[in-house]
Amino acid sequence: EFVRAEDPEGPRLGLHQVEPEVPYLIHVTTDAGLWAHRIGDVVRFASVQPPRLLVIGRDESFLNAFGESVAQEELEDALAVAARSCHCEVREFAVVPEYPRADRPGGRHLFLVEFDVPPPDLAAFEEAIDGVLRACNEDYRTHRAGDLQLLPPHVRLLRRNAFYDWMKVTGRLGGRSKVPRVLDSERARALLEG
Repeated sequence: EFVRAEDPEGPRLGLHQVEPEVPYLIHVTTDAGLWAHRIGDVVRFASVQPPRLLVIGRDESFLNAFGESVAQEELEDALAVAARSCHCEVREFAVVPEYPRADRPGGRHLFLVEFDVPPPDLAAFEEAIDGVLRACNEDYRTHRAGDLQLLPPHVRLLRRNAFYDWMKVTGRLGGRSKVPRVLDSERARALLEG
């Protein structure tokens, strides 16, 4: 069964109820429906007739701190397009939501980025990320309108091997572990202090 990623506690839907291009969480359910287990994958249907789905990330890598509903796939695409347009090379990245505070009334996404080749103009790189996310995600575009609820993204450059060292210290290096694309404040702080 499938549950809309933007509403994880919402109703479980059958295959006949899904819509194309909407992110869903997958639930493995008993045939009688007595219990269901969310397996953690986020998928999007490229088509519903015939059903063709794409795995676009994990539920913990879905960025929805402000109602923007940004999938890991969209974050990765935004960084790739921004890197091409700004003639730079991204080695690793993660995103952490920064909530409003007294000196910054709106929330924003903080992109923690380790570059192989940094952009010559960081502001242009930030604008490119924002432009891609606005173009591909209606919820993001709506929340960015007028810089009222969600401010433009901010990029913080990390030193070389910052992600590698952080993964090593946290016991996540090697095997099937990957750099998480969305971090909470606590994990981001550990990465920045490492």
